[in-house]
Formats: sequence, structure tokens, C-alpha cells
Amino acid sequence: MTSGTRHAPVLSDALLRESIKLFVERADAETRVLLLRAQPRSLADLNLGFGDRSVRVVAGVSQLAVLDAYSTLAEDELLVVLTDRVDQELGSAVLIPAERQTVQFIDDWNLVPALFNATGIDPRLRAIGSWLPAALLEHQPVNGWPAVPAGAITADFAVRALLAQVLGLRGDGELDAIMLLEQLENADVRQRWVALDETMRKGMTVAASRYLGEYSALALSAVASGKSVSVIAIGLAADVLWPRALPESEPAAQIIARTRIEQYVGVDVSRTSARAYADAAVSIVLRRDSTGDPRTDQVIAQAEALLRDLGWAEGAENSELLRAGLLGRLRILAQRLNSALKTQSSNGDASVEDALNLVSAHLLGHRDPAEIFSAQMAVRLLRWLRAKEADAEFDSLAEGMARYAVDGGWADRALAAVWSGSAEPVVAATYATLAGKVRVLRDAQDERAAQLLTGSRLDSTRVVPVEEILSVAVQPISQSAPVLLIVLDGMSVAVATELAQDMAPLGWVELVREGSSQRLAAISALPSVTTYSRTSLFAGTLLAGQQDVEKSRFAAAVKGALFHKDDLRSGGGETLPATVTSAIASPAQRIVGIVLNTIDDALAKHDPGGTRWNLGQVQHLRALLNEAAQAGRSVILTSDHGHVIERGGEHRPVPGAGGRWRSVASGPALPSETQVSGPRVLAPGGSAILARVEGLRYTSKAAGYHGGASLAELTIPLLVFRRQERPAVRGWVDAMPQAPVWWNDRARAIPRLVPAPAKTTATKKPLAVDAQSLFELPPAEDPVQPLADLAQSVVASEIFAGQEARAGRHPLANVIVHGLLSVLVDQGGRAHKDTLAVAAGISTTAIEPTLAAFRRLLNVDGYDVVATDTDGHTVVLDLPLLREQFGLEPGK
Repeated sequence: MTSGTRHAPVLSDALLRESIKLFVERADAETRVLLLRAQPRSLADLNLGFGDRSVRVVAGVSQLAVLDAYSTLAEDELLVVLTDRVDQELGSAVLIPAERQTVQFIDDWNLVPALFNATGIDPRLRAIGSWLPAALLEHQPVNGWPAVPAGAITADFAVRALLAQVLGLRGDGELDAIMLLEQLENADVRQRWVALDETMRKGMTVAASRYLGEYSALALSAVASGKSVSVIAIGLAADVLWPRALPESEPAAQIIARTRIEQYVGVDVSRTSARAYADAAVSIVLRRDSTGDPRTDQVIAQAEALLRDLGWAEGAENSELLRAGLLGRLRILAQRLNSALKTQSSNGDASVEDALNLVSAHLLGHRDPAEIFSAQMAVRLLRWLRAKEADAEFDSLAEGMARYAVDGGWADRALAAVWSGSAEPVVAATYATLAGKVRVLRDAQDERAAQLLTGSRLDSTRVVPVEEILSVAVQPISQSAPVLLIVLDGMSVAVATELAQDMAPLGWVELVREGSSQRLAAISALPSVTTYSRTSLFAGTLLAGQQDVEKSRFAAAVKGALFHKDDLRSGGGETLPATVTSAIASPAQRIVGIVLNTIDDALAKHDPGGTRWNLGQVQHLRALLNEAAQAGRSVILTSDHGHVIERGGEHRPVPGAGGRWRSVASGPALPSETQVSGPRVLAPGGSAILARVEGLRYTSKAAGYHGGASLAELTIPLLVFRRQERPAVRGWVDAMPQAPVWWNDRARAIPRLVPAPAKTTATKKPLAVDAQSLFELPPAEDPVQPLADLAQSVVASEIFAGQEARAGRHPLANVIVHGLLSVLVDQGGRAHKDTLAVAAGISTTAIEPTLAAFRRLLNVDGYDVVATDTDGHTVVLDLPLLREQFGLEPGK
């Protein structure tokens, strides 16, 4: 044959080594030579060692060259000849000693199964590309590839193992797309990928798309582009560019931005792969956020910057995860609030509720808790403005104070959050408008209360004088259980509503007086300052004094032990001094009193309005509750007066005046003031002038004030609790939820529970009963069936009768089922548990078992007609399924 270029493959070192390794395993004393079809090496003979066998590799450029190698072959040595000659050129002298007596061709695919201890190859593996066997050989780990679980090596297993290896990751075949996305954030991993041979990189990208998911190829392409943008940030941008819900139309800037992002992820990106990429990126960020990973902020910032670079910065406002998306949702809420505030009609309120739902649904909204909280409170205030209770018309001071205790005080709590505002200027401006409207109404309520305020005793069962708290609550309760009376100096109704919500998770059950559904309230002594009001509380009679008087008169009135601020100072290592804990633990000491000054101190030094009050905010409170729990005591939380917050107004300096009151000797009352006289006025001479306008003060500026005639100062909250494991307290019952309806749900009338109509089995046709005779609700329209009739029809149906029969001897009373259904229907199928509890007239402790029984009656055949939302507080009624399950569909 003629000499010249020979057509023989060039064997890589990896392929050669693997071929030799297999030959060593086969070789025996009779077969010590392997002839391989390959380009002869243009280097010196290569000696390799495999265990105790020595292998020499030579270039077989001719028959004589091979025979020369034969002649020098040692007895314990193996010989591998790389030759581009055919059998005829080498002759029998060369062929006979060789394995199979021929020049063997290497099919590198045949080497693959042994790499993974497999029995064969999945045919789909070959379809990946001819580059794959060489890549598997070239990048084989030091300890070899992981063995397949059984049988043939699959394409999926091989691709995952190879990709992990080339990126420097764990190569056990367990690499998935999410893991890949996270690892591609690592600079070393990115460098490995960029440095890879281009042919192999492109082949791996295609293979990853097929076996790890299309979006893995997008991420790999993004790294290969050489740009330094986080692949997770690109995924977050994709979440905006390819939104989950398909809009009717898309802005041109969005379409252009999708084209521009191809410079990162490649061309012809499908919506499916883009959405998968986006969902993976979102899930990673959410997981990182849950663990406090500091990289979260960086990725979010990069995603917003990327959208700006792509020319669609405003698109970030559509994100359910980027902060720009939260701010965009807040602006939408502000716009809708503005529109709603411009009209007396509530027609636009539903759009405000929808906007709040969008704000609350933002996946990282919890990272801006103040913004979310203020938004929720703003919507609550709108509901309050719409509610019938939000007016200034009441005939007596007692009525106004009682209403404030259960309604207006909650509005003040919401106002404090909205007043603190938003960092977003547009939202802040709307909050200012809303706060202004709320203050107008609250000022009118305070004005009306001041007009009705006198120094005489109120004649009311709902509002008791502060000097009667001992006789009305403390002493009667102590007959059933020892009492810990905690007086939080300066605690307003608004603050009390916050502290109360922290009690139930600690095992405390709130109580109200038998025959009542709402908390008691008290009216302070006048002026509403500590010297008069707190002393009167502990003395059990109207009296001015200081701590020594309070101690002696409390002991005389109820044989109580009283501890003030200095008495609570403990030694090192103690949460409370032994004198306090011993008194609380003593069965003989039926009544123990404690004064906590944290809230009153905040009026001078801190910002009580901007504080989110909880049990941990009040020094010693949680420790005292723990001691009371161990001692089996009931707990009464109350105060001596409330307070108003500094929000600007008029400073009218008066020598010798209190913060919000002055003596009659300092001049006559002005229109912004009210003069009071009578037995409950403890100021010198039995008369005083009180500020009736919230913004008026007589002393230098502080964080808050008290002593005036506003409802927030006069009204004293009175909260009573027992331990959940302790028996009932005589004369007191477990309370229903105390939050007003508008706090948790849209402001609607709560149906008045009356007995449901009697059921009939004569026909499946729903009873035609006038909804207004059952519930005092405005008529509702529904194309299928009037919603107000739906609850009635369910309870009257044969299917419901069957459910009742299966429920056992004590099914839920029809009147409760009727009421719960009516509220859920009226609220559009969603209502807070507390709203339902109030509608059903049941206590907080009974709501869970009641809802369980409710679900058993309505969830026919296991279908979730009634369920609890993921927030754990909202009960959801599936109205279409309800009609279907109870045969109330059209035509039935």
C-alpha cells in the first residue's frame, strides 16, 4: 500500500487508558499483545502500570517496528500497539501473537457501561452525541463514576453525573435543576463551565435541557454568555417578562425586553421553559429568605437592575416577589383608597379589599412588615368609616365610652399605624388623607363625650367608675380563684387590644360578665391622672394619693398585697424578686396587685403611637403572667387612665397645669376645653378645666399626654382572664372574640341568630321563606338563587337531614349552622373565624370544635364545601360546591 496520511482515529489519553485497563483485565499468559487501530503516537513509548502488571504502549508505524517491540517484550509485560496499518500490511508474524489476531477498532461507546458498572447502554444515551463517551472518559472522577443502581446506564443518570463532575459538584447522579440553578451562583462553578470545550458545553446544554428540564439550559446559557448577572436574578426577571397569568395584551416594552434577555439565555425561549425557570428562581429565593440568607437582597436588587437594563424597569412593579412589586401594589391600594375616600358610597370598597389582598399576597411582604401592617390598618379604617358605629351620635357618656371600648379604641389602634405612614410618598399622602378623615370623626366623638362629661357618677352596667373596679371585678372573682391585678399605668383601650391578643397563645382565656358579650370598661377619676385615678382604683373609693396611700388603702379594702415599680427590682439572676413571687404563689394571699409603668413612661420618653405593643414590650409582664399561671390565679389587666399621642396641635402654656388639664383659677374654659365639677373631680376645689381637643396641651412637648376629656384618656380597659386548665369563674363566662367585625372582614351587618325554619321531607324543593324574617340583611341578588335564602335552603334540605343523622347524638344546632352559613354567604364565601364566632354567639374557646362540627355537616362525601384557608384564620365556603352537594343547583 502507498504511504501517506492514514485514516485512523486519534485516541485521547482517557480513551486509551480505559481501553488498556479493560485489556489488562482480559490478558493472560497466551495473550499479552493488543493491536489498536489509531494514529501512532508521535512521542516516546509510554509505560503504564495497572496494579502488578506493566503495560508498554508503542507506535506501530510499520511491521518492523512492531516486531522490534515484540522482541524486547519482557515475560511479565503487556504490549499495546497503536497502528494505522491494516492486517495485510502487518502480516501473520505480527497478528498471531495479538489478541484476536487482528488490529482492533475501538468503539468508545463499548467502554461506557464498564465506567458505571452497568450491563449495557440505554439507546437514548447514544442520541445525546458522539462526544459523550470521550467526555465521560476525559472527566472520569478519581474514584470512578458512581455505579448505576441496576441494569443499563441511562441517559438521565449519565448526563446528571457528567454535568455535576464538570462543574465540580457531587457526582452521584442526583443533580437536579434546582440544585444546578443554585450552584451556578458560585463563581468557581461558573468558571468551570465557561472554561469547558465549546463543543462539549453546547452538547451538555442540550442534554441538560432534555434530562434536567428546559430551564436548566437557559441558566447554563446565561453563564456561558460570560455576563456576571446572577442566574437566579435572571429567573426573577423572567417571572415578570413571562407572567404566570396570560394578559389580554402586553406593552411593547415588555416584548422588547423579552427579546433583549435572549443575549443571556439564548434565542427562541419558549413560554413553558421561561415559566419553569421563573418558578424555580422564585422557590429558591423564598427558601433562602426563610433561612435568613443574606444573598436574597443581592439577588432581588440584581433582578430589578436587570429589568432596568432590559428597558422595562416598570415591569418590576408586576412582580409578586421583588420589592418594586410590593411598592407597586401599595400604590394601587393608595389610588383605590383615594377614590373610595372621595365618596360616601361603599361601591368602590371591594376594589380596595382586592388591592389589599394583592399587597398581602406579595411573597416577600413580610420583609416590610411596617408597610404591610399600615396597609392592613388603612383598609380597616376605611371599613370603620363605613360602619354604622363610626359616628358621633350617642345620648349618654356611658354609651359613648362603651362604644369606644369595643369600637373606637380599635380605630385608634389602626390610626396609630397609619399615622406612622409609608416610605412611599404616594402612599404616605393617601394615608395622611385617610388619617385626617378618621381624626375628624374621632374629634367629633370626643367633642360629644366632652359635652356629656360631668363630675357625677355614671349610671351604667357597661362602664364602671375606676373606684369600683375592686368591688365589681376583683373581689367577686377572688371568691372563685385567687387574683393577680396588674395595673398598667396609662394603658389605653388601643394598647389593651394589642396586649389581649397575645394572651390566648399562652393559655389564657378571656372572660366577660355573665349576660354580656363584651368587655367591661371603666371611667377614670377626673382629671385622668395617676394621683387621682390610680389611688382611687386601689383604695376602692375616690381618693388622691401616692404609692404609700395606695398600698395601705389596697390592703384595707381587699387585704391585698401591692407592689410598685421599685418593689419589682430584683437581684442578679432573678426575673422577679422573691417577695413578689412568694406573694403570688401564696394561697392565703387571695389578691395581689402589681403596678407596671412601661406604657406611662413611654409617654415621656418614647413613641407610644409607633410602638407595636405586645407582652414582651412591657417589662415584667410576661414573667408575672407565668407566675400567675403556676399559682392558678385569674388575671385582671387594667389601667388608671388612657392617653393621647403627640401628633401636633396647640401648645397653650399654663403655669402649674398638667399635660391636659388646668385649674379653674387659671382662667375660664375656652371652646377647646370643658369645665367639670362634682364628686368625681378630685382636683382642688372639686372643679377642673380639661382639654377636649386631642391636639391641645399645656406643658412642654412629650410623646403623649393624659388628664384631658378625650375618650382615649377617660376610658379604662378592663380585661379578665383565667387559665384554660382552670375551672370557670362564677359570674363570668368565656368571651367571644372582642374585635369588631370590620377589624377582620368587610363591614357588614352580622345576622341576628333566630331559630332556623323547620325541615320538611315532603319535597326537595327549598322552603320559600322571606330572608328578612330570618336575618336583618339587605336583600342580595344572585342569578342562581338569592344568597340570603341559601342558608335556609341548605338547612331545610333532605341531604342536610341525612348529614345530621350521621353526625351522632349531638349535631351542631341548626340555628348555629344557619348563622354561620349566612355570614359566609354574605361575605362572599370567606370570613374570619372571629366573625363567625360572633355570629354564632360562641366563645373563642368553642370556635374550633364548632367549625369542626360545621365541616362534618357540610362536607358531603368528603368534599371540602367548608375549609380553612392557609392563613389559619379564614374560613372558606365553596358556594358552587355547596349548591351541588345539597341539590340546590338550577332545575333541582
